[in-house]
Amino acid sequence: MKLNTPGGSVWPARFAYGAAALFSAASGITNLLYGIAKGTDFGTSLVWGTVSVAVSVVFALSWPAVILSADRKQWSRAVMALIALLLTGTYSVSAALGSAMGGRANAAIEQKDISDKRAKAQASYDAAAADLTSLKPSRPVAEMEALVESARPQCGIVVTLNRRDTVCAKPASLTAELGRAKRRAELEQKIEQARTELANSGPAKLANSDAVAVATYLQGLGIGIDAERMNKLLVLLAVLIIECGGGLALAVGMALGEKSLGDQTAHRGLFTPAHQASKKCPPRR
Repeated sequence: MKLNTPGGSVWPARFAYGAAALFSAASGITNLLYGIAKGTDFGTSLVWGTVSVAVSVVFALSWPAVILSADRKQWSRAVMALIALLLTGTYSVSAALGSAMGGRANAAIEQKDISDKRAKAQASYDAAAADLTSLKPSRPVAEMEALVESARPQCGIVVTLNRRDTVCAKPASLTAELGRAKRRAELEQKIEQARTELANSGPAKLANSDAVAVATYLQGLGIGIDAERMNKLLVLLAVLIIECGGGLALAVGMALGEKSLGDQTAHRGLFTPAHQASKKCPPRR
């Protein structure tokens, strides 16, 4: 006879160990990238990358080491494992904080850069459009240049001290209109350029939207916190989850594995030969 119970399943422990492997892999990759960036050349990058991965492995295994040593009352080993946990944890958290803050800072800088470009393009567009609206009508530049070129000069006499000169020039009305036509073409070119920049830049993506959303809801609840401070707290939370998740998942897997093992042992004890013999029905008379 076989008895299946939820408490006797080994799958929860296996899932916990699988999660521990995923967390440890994420922590190791984060530390590896941090170590590679820390080096100044190939050799130092290789050294720091190797050290960072080793730190991530020791940090993940320090959690169960502390728990097992404390359960077995091996206090010297528990103290050493705790020291390893604190040292490697400090390094891993610092490395992950640097990587996470760098990514969020880059996203904020990119958002500000796009917003500034759009603001400048919009300001240029608005200024050119306002100048174009206030400009008097004129004919196209090519037509006006042809008219000015073919127009007969108008001459006048200019009298100065002890001098009398005859000055000839193109009609003033045509040259003024030609100037307005050139100015109109220049403004239209600026408007088209600004319109192209606005179309190519696209809307600015909201950086760190999670921090903005959480800060907004907390402010609605009466908790005064801005998005920048919330962004730092969320970075710390994400780093702690990545770096401590492997050790915590290992601890959960150990707890679930011991429980499952104890339940299975108890269930097997219910069906030992001695127990089955005691449960035999008395013979019929």
